[in-house]
Order: sequence, then structure tokens, then C-alpha cells
Amino acid sequence: TEIQIAATTVDVNGLLHVVSATPKITLQDSNGSGNAATPYVVFEDSGGTDLGYIGYGSSGNSTLFLTNYANAGLEFLTNSATRMTLTAAGNLGIGVTSINSGLVGKTLQVGYGQMSSDHTSYNYNTNFTNNAYQSGNGTYAAITSRGAGVIKILDDVLTYSGASSGTAGSDLSLSERVRITSAGNLGINQTSATAKIHVNQTV
Repeated sequence: TEIQIAATTVDVNGLLHVVSATPKITLQDSNGSGNAATPYVVFEDSGGTDLGYIGYGSSGNSTLFLTNYANAGLEFLTNSATRMTLTAAGNLGIGVTSINSGLVGKTLQVGYGQMSSDHTSYNYNTNFTNNAYQSGNGTYAAITSRGAGVIKILDDVLTYSGASSGTAGSDLSLSERVRITSAGNLGINQTSATAKIHVNQTV
């Protein structure tokens, strides 16, 4: 079954119902081909204000845009359950419906693990965390009431810190376990490694 509508405006009482063994709706740009084509779908409210947009936005651009014009996120669902969330701030969560972040920077959260980068508020650092998120300048809070671990890269220094327990939403008492300095020194239970391998413990 194929229906072709050539008119600019068609009044179908707000309902378009296509029934076929192989249903198909096609938006074809008759005024351009390849990346010159700009077919799109716009969602509007009762006042004609654009709410969202799916399509190709400009001639010469082959990028497909999925846009929410509101200061709100996008959710991707399968089997009626949210699988991925993109917040209005640009943080991405996979397998979670909310993203724990105190950062002005960006966060990727998969389950209760995070990769976050903040080069605006809390120094120039990138974090890889388990059950933790950066809550302030040098502080990290627990996502759930369990232990947590934090790998932090600040400029060219890498540290690993851990906490054996934590309370959801509260700052963790992290203890630094490993440090690799800008000189290439490795410190174990030693925050100021002055030798290639510096261990603050009986070996």
C-alpha cells in the first residue's frame, strides 16, 4: 500500500494510520539528493513552538540530528525500560536512569562505574571510578552503600585510592594506595614516591 501526499497541508484530524503487510512511511526530499537533501520531522506544541526534531538539518551536511529543544534529556528504551540516558548537561548513562555527578565537566556512567572529566572547576583531572563520583574539589561520594575505588589522573600524575565502605550520597574516606609520579616513580602506600619503587610497608 502506498499513499503519496503532495499538498503542503493535509487535515486528517490529527491521525495518520497506515496499515499494510509491509508498512512504510518515507520522507523524500524532491529538491536535493545525497547530502543536499534535508528531510526532517518537527514536533510542535499547540502554539507552534518547536519541541523536538529528527532529520537532516542543512544542505551539504550528512549528519542526522536528534534534538530536544527543551532543557531536558534524551532517553533510549528497549522492552519499555530505559537503557541509556543523555542528560541536558551532556552526561551519558548506560544501564542507569539517573547519573551521579557533581561535575561541571562530563560524565559517562555504566552501571555504578564512571569515567568523568572536569577541566573547569576542580583542577584538570580525569577519573575512573567504581561506585563513586566526584562531589567536589578532591572529594568523592559513594553511589551505593558499599566500598569504592578511584583512579585519578591529574596532569601527568596517576593515583589509585580506595575505601572499604561507604554510604550512598555521602563523601568517602579514601586512602591513597598507589601513585605514579611525573618522574615515573611508583609509590605503594606512599604519597611522595622519591625512588623508582617506593614502598611504605615491610616487604
